[in-house]
Amino acid sequence: MDLSAGFVFTCPFKTNSGNKALSHLPVELAGFNAARPLVVASAGTEGQKAVRILKSAFGDSGMTLALFDNVTQAADLGLVDHLKNLCLEKKVDAVIALGGGKAADVAKVLNLAVSLKTPDARQLLPETPIRVRLLPLVVAPAAGADGLETSRFAH
Repeated sequence: MDLSAGFVFTCPFKTNSGNKALSHLPVELAGFNAARPLVVASAGTEGQKAVRILKSAFGDSGMTLALFDNVTQAADLGLVDHLKNLCLEKKVDAVIALGGGKAADVAKVLNLAVSLKTPDARQLLPETPIRVRLLPLVVAPAAGADGLETSRFAH
């Protein structure tokens, strides 16, 4: 997905870090009145420690956690549309990107598509006005993160 043609993503952010940052996500999301987050992750993350921590944290939170762990380097706006439809069907009210890179990029554009109720993500343009409140977006970057997850760009 090459969105470097000019997509700009503006979303206030807060950084949490530390040993329990993932475990505390249900509390953070509750502060935004979110109870049905979707985790967007790279392919093959299902059994990894971060996923286990998230599942455990949300297990007794009263929240419903959905997981899509098949974002590949070939991710495109068709995938965003697929996830957007899933979000609307499941009434997802927050997006969590697990890892950086394509997972974070997909999560950013997905947030726009769902929040703006865009019929087709391919219709999103850099100059598309954002006049609605975006869903809460959490990015839990991988250890090798470069900080781009908090940038205003999706590549």
